[in-house]
Amino acid sequence: MLTKGKAEPAGARGGSGAETAAGEDGRKTSPLFEASLLSTAVFLGTNPVAVKYAVGYIPPMPFVTMRFVLAGLVLWALLRFTDPEGRLERKDLWAMAGLGLVGIAMNNMLFTNGVSMTSASNSALVVATAPLWGMLLGFVLGWERPSLKGIVGVGVALLGVAVIVYRGLGASGTSLPGDLLVMGAAVCWGSYAVLSLPLLKRYSPLAVAAYSMLFGGLTVLPFASLQLPGADWGAVSLAGWGAFAYSALLVAAFGFTFWQRGISRIGANRMLVYQYLVTLVGVVSGVVLFGEGFGVDKVIGAAILLGGVYLARRQGAGLAGSRIVRRPSPVPMAKRPNVSAGLLLFRRSRGELEVFLAHPGGPFWEDRDLGSWTVPKGLVEEGEHPLAAAVREFEEETGIRPEGPFLPLGSVRQKAGKLVHAWAWEGEANPRRARSNTMRAEWPPGSGRWLTFPEVDRCEWFDAARAREKINPAQAELIDRLQAGLPRSVPG
Repeated sequence: MLTKGKAEPAGARGGSGAETAAGEDGRKTSPLFEASLLSTAVFLGTNPVAVKYAVGYIPPMPFVTMRFVLAGLVLWALLRFTDPEGRLERKDLWAMAGLGLVGIAMNNMLFTNGVSMTSASNSALVVATAPLWGMLLGFVLGWERPSLKGIVGVGVALLGVAVIVYRGLGASGTSLPGDLLVMGAAVCWGSYAVLSLPLLKRYSPLAVAAYSMLFGGLTVLPFASLQLPGADWGAVSLAGWGAFAYSALLVAAFGFTFWQRGISRIGANRMLVYQYLVTLVGVVSGVVLFGEGFGVDKVIGAAILLGGVYLARRQGAGLAGSRIVRRPSPVPMAKRPNVSAGLLLFRRSRGELEVFLAHPGGPFWEDRDLGSWTVPKGLVEEGEHPLAAAVREFEEETGIRPEGPFLPLGSVRQKAGKLVHAWAWEGEANPRRARSNTMRAEWPPGSGRWLTFPEVDRCEWFDAARAREKINPAQAELIDRLQAGLPRSVPG
């Protein structure tokens, strides 16, 4: 596809994938999407207070098990309704179980016990270090190269944690063991974000959240059984059950899923604004609802911590993007920069022609619809036959292997001068199962910040009339040519 501005592919091959515009400001998001992120930040921020209140009635381990089994079942039911074919494959069973163990079970066993021992405001501040631990894990795994700014940022943030913990020693409602347990939870939560990335290439965020929560909740069950005999369920107040339901449904089921969706759509750097809001809400709710102290020393510690997180996340590395991928080879493959090739998948549904189109990923395209959809396509490499390039690009951008025969549709020239060769093939595909490769682009242009995002963020079937409205105007002629080459019984 046409690539605007400064961009590079994130895979070993240099296909094209989705277009990214580094020359225009496409960073606006819809009010509904922003509202969902604000709600998520409020839910996650008030979670320490809800958990601290609930475990005053319900023992910590049974609380964790019930919370995530319930949340997992709710998300699983929603997954079955929205994506009936989104079942967990056997080959990914252990990977998903391991993700649930680290990101859900260990994370919340540490967090729930920790917040019961320390203040909710301390917990909200310490857990804000989670992005740093994810970044460090990316360094260890070789997915990102550490920079001086990133290392300094981590050190500054940890200094802020030390100030908060040290100045809080002896204060009412705080404890060093509790703060350390919450720190361990932050390490697990940051690791969860990184370890989930390979699975997110094959499953939706909803599926990853549902399965990992179910595995995580069931993993805690043996530990929960040890505390069940001592639980006094009759003493749990209505408010206690309300705090449990709030933490399970609004925080775990809704909050975790929408937080991951936000990262995948706008990138971790922009989500950092909401991370600050989560921390602010957590601190304020602890002070207001529990009367916790928050003096000048904690304000200083919080400023140091959040400044360190900001500095580390601004390092301009690939971890700032929506997905983490291995750094591409510095020597790009030779390409024919003005020639692309693609495939137009079609089907005949109840006598009507329908075509399969892709929507480009990345910040420039996220809120653009009419005239933005495209035939899955990409650049033709030097010496490569255009049809071979079209087949390769289609599979890279959708995860679907094309099967001939292929009907030639000729070529069209797009507004910026790109020549696009196209073929059509008849088949079936489930848009919800489409999975794209990724690419990296500097965004905003000249900022030094590189985002990593899927070349195609979604695919859909459209009838011919609707497809002409959705597709890049220059490519609409391909639909006309396809319709002209099919039997007259297929209407447009």
